Amino acid sequence: MQELNQSLGARRDLWHKDYIKAAQNNISVTDLKKLASHNHYRVRARVAEHPHTPIQVLYNLALDPHFEVRSALVARDCIPAVIFELLLADECPEVRYELAENPFLELNRLLRLTEDINPYVSERAWRTLNTISHRRKNTVSVAKSVVADKKCMPVNNCSPEEDALKAETAITRKLLAS
Repeated sequence: MQELNQSLGARRDLWHKDYIKAAQNNISVTDLKKLASHNHYRVRARVAEHPHTPIQVLYNLALDPHFEVRSALVARDCIPAVIFELLLADECPEVRYELAENPFLELNRLLRLTEDINPYVSERAWRTLNTISHRRKNTVSVAKSVVADKKCMPVNNCSPEEDALKAETAITRKLLAS
């Protein structure tokens, strides 16, 4: 029995090491490709999240049999359109739910998710749209007040509309970061 426990512990340690390796910034593309076919889904999910994973590997991970690997792709800052389309049509509602709660998702894709056959995904997409709308209203009103402030000087001789847009962009980034 003790031997079995040691064997299981050793196997767990092997995938944990690969999991940690897959998160390193200095990992080579060759190693990322190798780890993308790891037998443990958590390692593959970590590769899916890595910013230097090649697009072809991301595409293969979007077709991974484990939903957590596909869900991990949603956490990326940049997802190619073809992969977005695969994830939007994913058979697993958990993957689509992850997309539906992403406030950075393009509005047309978020609107598609409001019509999802799964009521949880649809409701989540509506809630995300509501949040985005609320933030945008707050951002626009704050941006207008910033531009209207006499102390606010135009940057590079921009028009008031351009100043408002720049202020809105900066404020939106701050709101979304908080």
